[in-house]
Amino acid sequence: MNLRSAFESSSMPLSPAIEALVNANSGAFAGFFATLAIAPIDSIKVLLQSGSGEGNKGIIGLLVHKYKKEGFLAYYRGVEAKVLWSMIGKWFFYGAYFSFTKQYEKVFNEPPSFLANMLLASMADMSHVPISAPLEKTATQCVKYNESAGDVVRRIYKQGGIWGFLPNPRLYLLLSLSPSLTNTIFTQVKLALLKARGKPNAVLGTFESFCLGAIARAIATVAIFPFLKAKIVMQAEKTIGIKECLEQVYKRGGFWALYVGLNAELVRGVFSSAVTLMIKERSSRMNRAFILAVLSLFSSRVPRRVAQ
Repeated sequence: MNLRSAFESSSMPLSPAIEALVNANSGAFAGFFATLAIAPIDSIKVLLQSGSGEGNKGIIGLLVHKYKKEGFLAYYRGVEAKVLWSMIGKWFFYGAYFSFTKQYEKVFNEPPSFLANMLLASMADMSHVPISAPLEKTATQCVKYNESAGDVVRRIYKQGGIWGFLPNPRLYLLLSLSPSLTNTIFTQVKLALLKARGKPNAVLGTFESFCLGAIARAIATVAIFPFLKAKIVMQAEKTIGIKECLEQVYKRGGFWALYVGLNAELVRGVFSSAVTLMIKERSSRMNRAFILAVLSLFSSRVPRRVAQ
């Protein structure tokens, strides 16, 4: 089977394991491009929320200030770790999310409810944390301290050994609410829309995927932003706990200080999720075709047994 014939047959049903691989690959593919697209905003988000950025300049002002002071490439400092953590995280998340959902449907003979969907998405998000969180911490400190990824890794290891890279499990459990809420809203609304059109197995259009992903992420971001801020501050500092971090921010500026940097996170997070979900939706058929072509290539090289 060549790539053209594989693309033509890409709508055929596949085994659950292959479908999970398609979803995982589509998520990683989307994560790669979304990370590169939002890298400039992501770099100032870290500065704003960690307290080292000149927040009164605003998003545009800080982007211009960073460009004049450090040049264009400063927007992409630490982007290697960001891209790697994004692709690994999205690959594990969407593959696990699909598998958990199908297993739920197999056990209960019905699609997951809103709350069940959130639980499954949280479990899927936690599945990649031990791998992606150290990369995220490295990328954050690259921006915070203006260091290369290699320098950051050596410093963290010297300070705390291998344990210095591992995340705070309680914080990441709370943070898993962001992708779980985002994807639950997206999935529930998507299924309702497609069911109303009589095409439950179809995909959303590009503009629909983008808008729905943006709305879902905006709701999730506002709901848990103080914990997102705590994560950034904790990753940028050497050692600090959740309670200590939130108390430190609160004492510094009161309740609203917990939401300083929300505008940058909304711009970054909403655009990132919108692009990710849009590309994932639209690239799923291409990824199915690619996997079918690869499988057919390997299967054609396996010698068949001749009937006796």
